[in-house]
Amino acid sequence: MKHERLIQVDFKSPDRGTERLWAEIVGDNNARILSVPVWTYGVSMGAIVRTGLVQPLIVRTSEGATLRVLAAAGMTGKQVYLSRIVPDLSERRWGVGPATFYGPRLVALHVHRRSSWWPDIGSYLDSLIAKGFVEQWEAGDPDQGSDVEEEP
Repeated sequence: MKHERLIQVDFKSPDRGTERLWAEIVGDNNARILSVPVWTYGVSMGAIVRTGLVQPLIVRTSEGATLRVLAAAGMTGKQVYLSRIVPDLSERRWGVGPATFYGPRLVALHVHRRSSWWPDIGSYLDSLIAKGFVEQWEAGDPDQGSDVEEEP
């Protein structure tokens, strides 16, 4: 990948904030998202977006999904991700990673196959809540409120 093909794409969040994600140019006004978003709903690493607009438009969803996990009090997102999530999901052959860490407790992780986030990985994360490793988790993408314009 050549550095001149890398750009930053700004996504506006509902709270009027902005999250800037790295992307690779893949055609005229289109780019593939390379980052795992922390705050942006409805987009995952690997999605193709149309750039040059006030808000980037998703033209092709990612094959994967974005999930956010909040580690339990007294733990860090990095601890939970590296000591529990990665080894457990690797053992089950459910692809996960990379991840973006925010603050000490929040981790946004990329699930390789969108179809496996629920119930497989969602049920697994529920079990981590029951065991006291995770306080809560949510799906950031797929997001039921997102608008996706699929190209033929």
